[in-house]
Amino acid sequence: MKVFILDTGTLHCDRDMFVIEKGRTYRARPEEETVRIPVPVFAVLIQHESGTLLFDTGCNKRAMEGYWPEHLRRSFPVSISPEQDLLHQLSLCNTRPEDISTLLISHMHLDHAGNIRLFPNADIYVGRKDYEYGKTLISDPDIRKHGAYIAEDFHFSTDRLHLVESEFSIMEGVELISLPGHAPEVLGLILHLKNRVLIFPQDSIYTPDNFEPTGKASGIVHDMQAYFDSIEKVRILKNRYNAEVIFPHHQGFFEGLKKAPQWYE
Repeated sequence: MKVFILDTGTLHCDRDMFVIEKGRTYRARPEEETVRIPVPVFAVLIQHESGTLLFDTGCNKRAMEGYWPEHLRRSFPVSISPEQDLLHQLSLCNTRPEDISTLLISHMHLDHAGNIRLFPNADIYVGRKDYEYGKTLISDPDIRKHGAYIAEDFHFSTDRLHLVESEFSIMEGVELISLPGHAPEVLGLILHLKNRVLIFPQDSIYTPDNFEPTGKASGIVHDMQAYFDSIEKVRILKNRYNAEVIFPHHQGFFEGLKKAPQWYE
């Protein structure tokens, strides 16, 4: 098994959205009052003897060209260079869209589900609770009530859609785990490699500061109790497997990772 981390873009977000310190609250600020920080967006390519999997798909490259509504373009501007285009990142790993047999979508938010339609031959796995919640929100005619879900991201064939309701190993050494809180369901990933174990909690734990020394809230939480329960679940798994937690949205942490065409094995 080879594991590639694909650099698929950079969000520019309010720095106070990610860690809420005690005694503070997060609220969306006017743009002129927002101090923005760069926030990485990545996908994970897994080349396995049983198939080729892609965990998350990043933001749609037309996000700032009208694919996202105006209020989300203002709140979460994203930049995607030609080198960060998902298809280019896959090419660094000698992988074509048609080579992907399985898509694992942690949750349907705009920075994780933006390119599902690039993979029409793949089986798609996403948490049932998150998928159905997102479908309910995008049915509202008021686009501002769609939250972080983009209606167009749901416009893919459901012939090979699998709505996940329980944890399981999808291939040997590849485990899907349930980490709700940030969204009604977030699918995390545990990869058991030859000499190490990697845990990808995705947005259930944005940054190392949300995790250590104790759990801290972030600015976007669907269920606060479930959010903190998921943090402690990851802590237990980390200790059980002596694993490395790969945090999804911290620039400094991201810079220390191997990126495609380098890999973990």
